[in-house]
Amino acid sequence: MLKKNKFKKIAVSLVLLLFLAFIGFSFVSAQLTPEVKYPKIGTKEITETTSLGDYISYIFSLGIIVGVLIAIGVLIYGGFLFLSSTGKPEQLKEAQDRIFAAFLGLIILLGSYLILATVNPQLTIIKTELVSLDRGVVLTDTIPPPDSSDNIKITEISVPDVQKIFGDKFEPQKIEIVGNSKGQLKVRAFRKLNYDETGDSTDWITDKLDDTGWVIKSLMVKGIGPGIYLHGDHNKELHLVGSHGDFRKVDDFNDKAKGIEIKNLIVGNEKKTDFAAILHTDTYFKGELRIFIEKRNEDRSGKVEGDIGNVPWDEIETSEQPKENQAIAPIVPPSYDGYGKVDGASSAHIFQIGSKENCKKVTLYTGPNFYSAAGASPCIIEDPIYKPMDISDVCGDKLGGGADPSNDKVMSIEIDGKCLVVLFQHDDATGKQSEVFITNDPDLTDNPIGQCKARGGWFWWITEPCTSAIAVYPLP
Repeated sequence: MLKKNKFKKIAVSLVLLLFLAFIGFSFVSAQLTPEVKYPKIGTKEITETTSLGDYISYIFSLGIIVGVLIAIGVLIYGGFLFLSSTGKPEQLKEAQDRIFAAFLGLIILLGSYLILATVNPQLTIIKTELVSLDRGVVLTDTIPPPDSSDNIKITEISVPDVQKIFGDKFEPQKIEIVGNSKGQLKVRAFRKLNYDETGDSTDWITDKLDDTGWVIKSLMVKGIGPGIYLHGDHNKELHLVGSHGDFRKVDDFNDKAKGIEIKNLIVGNEKKTDFAAILHTDTYFKGELRIFIEKRNEDRSGKVEGDIGNVPWDEIETSEQPKENQAIAPIVPPSYDGYGKVDGASSAHIFQIGSKENCKKVTLYTGPNFYSAAGASPCIIEDPIYKPMDISDVCGDKLGGGADPSNDKVMSIEIDGKCLVVLFQHDDATGKQSEVFITNDPDLTDNPIGQCKARGGWFWWITEPCTSAIAVYPLP
């Protein structure tokens, strides 16, 4: 009996230790980007944006599944012992104990889930939200209903139906533009849906309005400063002055961008800003990409070229304000041209183009650690490449000859100065491996751009570098 009690104490201690370990794992994992692909459990999945609560919910679901699998395994093993226990009383007793323990474990697992779901179904769906008030338009319900725990919502884009997006019980009457959106956004509220002006509405607000006197049903948000403007359906507009890694965090804007507009500030004859954007099809700057810059009148050799830049635009008027009617370019190019393609966007690199003297040179090598393989020499690029170009046109046969000179041979990249470099994969007409660089990378073999599939043959699983085009931009 003493040994049995001691065993129970040890078992309880192990269970508690495992529980604390799971909690510790959840807490630490919530602070780090996962390095492995976790299995998807129902609708639960571990990603870069998974919160602590979602981690705990994921661990709870994983624990239930693992517990059930263990119980089934013990049940099968107990059944095997039972069938082979003829003439062996001790084995028969062990088999019965294992089968009983397995059924008891299944009952406990099922019971724990049912109790939580019955007492409060939300206990099985742990969710935490952090409302960031550093940017955007804040809507406040000044008289929230008693059963509402959240009377504040924030948006960066127009909302044609506030209650549809934020909930039927949310009835805001206060508006405020916060953080670095001040001076960058203006907002107008409507008493009717879809920006209907036949009902009450406010003037354009650039700061705050403490009380509209009626419930806001729709909200129109517009940018007023220089930057990148992404345009969607229903007058939705997203104004960006810095990179954004996840459009899922912007109300109903992920993969919804249809057009792009660049507005720069001109004072006198001097261009004060020179914004550019790299749109990505996946969150956190992954997937296919496309570069958008304003048209400029010189190429990498300093010669005049009439169509550099992917955004068509009229001549910018000399004004202290950004031009209001600048042309909006579709973000999808008419046909795939080898230099990226996006249909909608989930993230964006936003940067400003600086003086070309800031980017001294970019050097491409055919080997890792800034080394050129035998028969090749480094390709040194000392001028900006505003419009993407094939590596073979930039480097000739420096990186190696053959039928396709220089393409698919870059193994390391060295950047001297303030430069932003885009390396494109385009020979397979997808460009999914294309990447953006602002610092040296001594070994591209562990990068997406260095891990493209081989073109075929017996060793189809072998990967190889696939940089076939490049763009280089000086930064401020």
